[in-house]
Amino acid sequence: MKYYTLPCISLLLSMAAGGVPAGIYGPNVPAACLVGVDEYSQPSSPAPSWGAGGQLAALYPYASSGSSVSTQLGERTAGYSVRRIACGNGAAALLFSISDIARYTSPANLIFPGLRAVQDGRTSVLQAKTLVHGDLVPVGEYGTIVAPFFNGFVLTSEDPVFDANRAFQVIVDDPLRARQSATFAVAAYQPTPETYPDAFGPRPVNGRYAGNFFDPAKPGEGIVVEIGDVTGRPGIHFLQFAWHSFDNDGAPFWISGGTSFEGRPRHLHMTSAYRSGGRFGGARAADAQSPWGTVDIEFNDCHTAVIEYAAIDGLPPGIPAGFGRLQWQRLTGISGYECD
Repeated sequence: MKYYTLPCISLLLSMAAGGVPAGIYGPNVPAACLVGVDEYSQPSSPAPSWGAGGQLAALYPYASSGSSVSTQLGERTAGYSVRRIACGNGAAALLFSISDIARYTSPANLIFPGLRAVQDGRTSVLQAKTLVHGDLVPVGEYGTIVAPFFNGFVLTSEDPVFDANRAFQVIVDDPLRARQSATFAVAAYQPTPETYPDAFGPRPVNGRYAGNFFDPAKPGEGIVVEIGDVTGRPGIHFLQFAWHSFDNDGAPFWISGGTSFEGRPRHLHMTSAYRSGGRFGGARAADAQSPWGTVDIEFNDCHTAVIEYAAIDGLPPGIPAGFGRLQWQRLTGISGYECD
């Protein structure tokens, strides 16, 4: 067995890279459905997964002279798997996992393989990415060194012909020996309530659903939804809304409310309030908030918000009341961010 320093390994990787077709990568996976997903744990739903194992280049820590530690280039038996995360509009994101089978007995870092998809005889290059601050960024690149276990790479491709929802074959290429480490088939995406419950019903609430929603048939009324993170409270988010409507006399009337949340809720229930007595331009401050009722919000997809409302009993004359359900369309979104 030969031993190499890191500069030598980089040279070997660049020489071996010619064995894998080049490609252009892009984030054509909707990141909205991945926000809040724990990349390091398997989903609780019974979603199917596909995979195989094979030999893959790896680096071992090696104690040379004195206290310095070098690296030993070798190979390990790695396990690979692909599973899907349901997104809106009938689409799904592909998540790729890689693990060192012997990671509990001796330490080593894997050298990330090349990934290709074969569909209808056509080969497309895949790139592994991860979600950072709401954006998909390249992390698992061909020939880079990764930890012995990682469960959250998102597979993407810019090949316009490749359809991640259809069946395809995955080819895993060993980055040092210009050979295939493993191949395995991935079945077509055919969601059912049992296998992919996330594909049915409202979408998990996250910041990409923020924006303005309204009914195009009834312009002049709408709701502004803000979704963000609570400062100083990691993992705690908030949704705040302002519903711009009219009172019983046709004068402008606002209802506002909000709540904090954590995780991936699909439905938010909030108390709401209204103000009165103010004047334009701050000529007179508004009176204290008065309770109006409840407002529930959920998102069927990136383009549709469903609002359910119910006023409390005993509101003053002229204040709109009642209950109902509205399904409004998106008018605006967040600049620079895509949804589904």
